[in-house]
Amino acid sequence: RSTTQYDYSVTMETGTLVPVRKVDSHIVVIPIFECNDKLTFLSPSQVCDLVKDCPEGEDEDDCINQVNRESLTWDKACDGKFDLENAADEYYCCDKDVIRGTPYKIACFLIGIPAVICNVIVIATSGFRLKRITSSTAFHNRFFIIIISLGDLLVGLYLLLIVSKSLEIGYRFCYDPTAEIEWLISSDCVTYGILCSFGSQISLFSMTLLSLTRVWSLLGLFSIPKPVAKRHVLKAVIVGVAIGFISMVLSVMPLTPQYKDVFVNALYYPDIPFFEQFISKETAMAKIERYYGRVRIAEGATSLTWDVIKRLVRSMFTIENGGYHAETLHFYGNDAVCLFKYFVSLDDPQRYYSWFVLAINGFCFIIMFLSYVFITAKSLRSSKTTADDQTSQGQNRQMAARNSKLQRKITIIIATDFLCWIPFIVTAALHTLEVNNATSLYALFSIVVLPINSFINPLLYDDFISKATANVWSKVKQGIPLKHIPKNQYPETEYATTSM
Repeated sequence: RSTTQYDYSVTMETGTLVPVRKVDSHIVVIPIFECNDKLTFLSPSQVCDLVKDCPEGEDEDDCINQVNRESLTWDKACDGKFDLENAADEYYCCDKDVIRGTPYKIACFLIGIPAVICNVIVIATSGFRLKRITSSTAFHNRFFIIIISLGDLLVGLYLLLIVSKSLEIGYRFCYDPTAEIEWLISSDCVTYGILCSFGSQISLFSMTLLSLTRVWSLLGLFSIPKPVAKRHVLKAVIVGVAIGFISMVLSVMPLTPQYKDVFVNALYYPDIPFFEQFISKETAMAKIERYYGRVRIAEGATSLTWDVIKRLVRSMFTIENGGYHAETLHFYGNDAVCLFKYFVSLDDPQRYYSWFVLAINGFCFIIMFLSYVFITAKSLRSSKTTADDQTSQGQNRQMAARNSKLQRKITIIIATDFLCWIPFIVTAALHTLEVNNATSLYALFSIVVLPINSFINPLLYDDFISKATANVWSKVKQGIPLKHIPKNQYPETEYATTSM
């Protein structure tokens, strides 16, 4: 390649010739790489880019993105210090990573660790309390809380796993040409994507059913609490299995072989230099047409299937010329954080499925919103009725305090669900309509916006952690030794409306 032409100036410190450029009457020194011939100067982007631009190729010597990496360790690259004589360790720097940016990595720990701890506590305590519940209504409420906590626990685990992978890989994405490719096509990326998607869906579905259960109780469908029987346990198990099954189907559907022509994003041929990086269907068809000439497409189809593309590519190379094994860039490999592909364009074949899942999630939010608005209205009406009753002032005050607490908690539930899902759905819609490109926001939504409820939910749907924390803090302030919390301190309420 030809090098960029600059004016030249002599530096006072070293006396070497460096290129300069005038910008608005100011002299701007351009960082350059000087070749051994003292005549060729390269820009930083031309150093360690796997192309020899200097006459003797020294711009690719001692580069850490080359096969021989013994001269420099990963942690010395782009650290602001010149460790190599030709300063190649500070060239070709970039911010590519599994999770880009330290704030996002910190957010993974700040949300993931509390989410795992809190949800484990809720699952354990709820399982213990489930055995002591005598009301069928309270049993179903507690069962849904356990499923919500299970989903949020999986989301918390996703955050810790993805940040651990980011710390493990480090900046290899910048210097190892195959690092990012190997990660995106890896089974770990698939697993993490399924884990996050499955956890989010079962948590959302369970919250929706929990809100409906509480509305049904207010409507009088559960007016007379019934003792817990085997049929109630069986019903809860069936509903739980159904939630898990639907969530798993939504999560793994894009990975089924029957739908690979819709959900496979690209192919990667590690042993064929002719195909660089990932190849989409359009790129593959263009190369195939150049090799074979005109390619016939089946009637009614808009492109070749992936199986046909693999077969044609296989026929382009003999066994003596190397392998032709193809790796698949799956549905969850659309971004390094391995999130469900919600951001799709109008010409993306996966758009209908992504819209379908977003529509389901939006519908669930609407159900929860309307349910809790109804609960709040009934609570306010109940408070007004009890306030007008002068026969029992003590009970009235207790009921008013309980309803006030219920209203505050419902407000927080609605607000957190709104801030979690609505901005995400709106962003996905704007991306589809090409109003803005939201691809760069994958990390924000997968690490902060969507998972934040995995930490908040155990505090909203279960009082054990908040009451236990308040009890500990009270004892600490009073200087009284901590005691075990009595078993009857947090009795399970009979009606769903008072057990948030």
